[in-house]
Formats: sequence, structure tokens, C-alpha cells
Amino acid sequence: MLGIYILAILGLMFAATTMAAVMSRSMADERTKATSIVNRQLESIKAVGYGNLTFTSLYYYGLIQSSPTISPFSFTNVGSTTDRVSALLPSGTGTVAVTDASTTMRLVTVTVSWESRTGTRTVTASTNLAKLK
Repeated sequence: MLGIYILAILGLMFAATTMAAVMSRSMADERTKATSIVNRQLESIKAVGYGNLTFTSLYYYGLIQSSPTISPFSFTNVGSTTDRVSALLPSGTGTVAVTDASTTMRLVTVTVSWESRTGTRTVTASTNLAKLK
């Protein structure tokens, strides 16, 4: 009889551990996707260069949506239907903020947010782009 109770307790412990592992894996997968999206967006923006960090240029290159037209810009629904932030992450959103750090330097900050099982999660990365003469 004692053996049955011990097996039952071990079974419950195994089930609880498995559920925690599944949740952790899901959260890690979401964070990996968000980090990949942020890095890809930053690299794409760096490729267009300092002179093209305007709404018109970023929209022309397909890096942001048509609205809003002032920073921070949205890229939630940019890209193919399977590659969009909104398609890859639950309630996913993406923004690009461009600010003047100096007269020859701009700070670009890319943020991806989404709703996970435990609340709102965010990944942010920034880079400086310099005006080259």
C-alpha cells in the first residue's frame, strides 16, 4: 500500500516537472523568435544607411508600415504572412524608433513585444548609425 502512494507521488512530481519544462520551452522559443526578428530588422535598417532613416525611405524599402508616419514606426504586419511579427508571436507587435543622437549620429531602437502565458514580454536592441561624409 505504501508503495502505491510513493508511485503516485512520483508520478505527480514527474507530471509537474514535465509541464514546467513544456512552458519553459515555449517561452524560450518565443524569446528566440523575438530576438531573431529584432536582429533581422536592425540589420535591414543598417543596410539602408543613415540617409534613409526617414518614414518615406523606410516605408519604400518595406521595413515599416504606412502608419504611424512619425517615430516610433510600426512593423507589426510587414513582410510575408508567415514572417510577420503578428504571425510569429502571440499578440506580437514591432516598433522602430529613430532619434537624433547628435548632428551626425542617429539612434535606432527596435522593439518586439508579445503576450506570453506569464504576461507581456519585450525584446529591444539599439544601434547607432553615423552620417558618413
